[in-house]
Amino acid sequence: MKILVINSGSSSLKFSFIDTKNKFKELFSGHIDGISLSSCLFIFKKNNKETSNSASVKTHQEAINLALNALK
Repeated sequence: MKILVINSGSSSLKFSFIDTKNKFKELFSGHIDGISLSSCLFIFKKNNKETSNSASVKTHQEAINLALNALK
């Protein structure tokens, strides 16, 4: 089974996509910091490769959409 874990703070969103059949191996993770500020940093990690970017993310809904789109 694969599980998406989301931890939402006041101005951040952290997430991890894990595989429970494979000793809880982390398949994908990331965090988005600075939600609702003028500049927001988001970092995604997959297969030990990290990608970072910045953008304007106004709401937590936008942050969730950004995270879900990265999973695709």
